[in-house]
Amino acid sequence: MTTIKDVSRIAGVSFKTVSRVLNNEKGVVSEKRNKVLSAVTQTGYVPNTAARSLKSGKTNVIGILAHSLKLEISVRKLHALQDALHTRGYDVFIVIKNSSHCDYSRCISRLESGTDGIIFLDKPPLPYLQKLKKIHKPFVLVDSAEGIFPEVSINRGKGIEEASALLCKKYDSFILLTSKGETRSPFVSAFRRAMRTHYTSKPAHILYFNKIEFDDTYKKLRTYRLPRKPLIFCRHDRAAFGAIKALMDRGIAVPQAAGVIGFDDDTYCRYAPIPVSSISQSVEKLADETISILLDHTSGKVPCAHIDTFFCRRQSC
Repeated sequence: MTTIKDVSRIAGVSFKTVSRVLNNEKGVVSEKRNKVLSAVTQTGYVPNTAARSLKSGKTNVIGILAHSLKLEISVRKLHALQDALHTRGYDVFIVIKNSSHCDYSRCISRLESGTDGIIFLDKPPLPYLQKLKKIHKPFVLVDSAEGIFPEVSINRGKGIEEASALLCKKYDSFILLTSKGETRSPFVSAFRRAMRTHYTSKPAHILYFNKIEFDDTYKKLRTYRLPRKPLIFCRHDRAAFGAIKALMDRGIAVPQAAGVIGFDDDTYCRYAPIPVSSISQSVEKLADETISILLDHTSGKVPCAHIDTFFCRRQSC
């Protein structure tokens, strides 16, 4: 069996230099680093990660806790985080809490016991937020704006503002379709701000849903008394598809007589019979900011980062 001493001998460097290269430590000149990596490839050496973990106290594993992967945007965020962590030499342990019967505390305990840090892909429910202070591992909340924990927030208002400024003269009224749980959310607040800025003389409405999926928006807009020439903002792209289907079935031309904008810019938006406009976000930038906070933060302040959304205009408005 090949050992680290064999790698050291073939590379012509010290045992300590090999160890520093394998642990991605800084301060090793490129020539020596390349010799070590070449020797590793030549010998087929595989580090004993279990032994290294026992010695250093590090696992080189980052845990990710997700509520569900129902939305495409959640899957894209997860893939971006996984790719970014792998390039930094970390493995990923994923726990998906996709059931109300699954105990949140138990999910966190599972991640705490075998990782170097935890990424919360979704903000934890309110009863658990204060309990995060008891976590003894570094952690970051994704898509959170609490201001008291390490977090990456998503500025949804930026994309809504861009869309509103661009389309304020084209449409005569404005509607937001969202869920009842978001009455005071940043998403609804951003819509209200855009209305005050661009549409002070035009009617604006917010329709709240118990749940907001394709069928829900379709059924609602099939019978809802629409104002004149509306621009309809939807909480996510699946809701936008339901809205477009309802408008078309009513003989309302999209985008001439009504416009529709989704949110999250799912892949299928580009390939629909009427390509759907959407508010997008860079999942790659979100992943980089999240991991930087998790791994690189050293100051005493609560670290945070902000990701702006942006408007992707297509034929639906």
